[in-house]
Amino acid sequence: MTTNVAAEEVPESKTATPEKQQIIWRNVVLLTVIHLLALYAAFAVVPRMKLVTFIWSRWRLVILLRTYTSV
Repeated sequence: MTTNVAAEEVPESKTATPEKQQIIWRNVVLLTVIHLLALYAAFAVVPRMKLVTFIWSRWRLVILLRTYTSV
């Protein structure tokens, strides 16, 4: 005897209802601070970097991306 699970009626209490997600303000503040620090680094540190350092960092990034994202 086989039962068709798809044909069975699901009680209304067991249906998926989207629940309202709670905002965790500590995480919002921390992510905002992290992004502001990244902007500070982009505008304050990167322009003062030597060209050789910039080229080295880009080259290392390409090597790492090729290593961990093999096709």
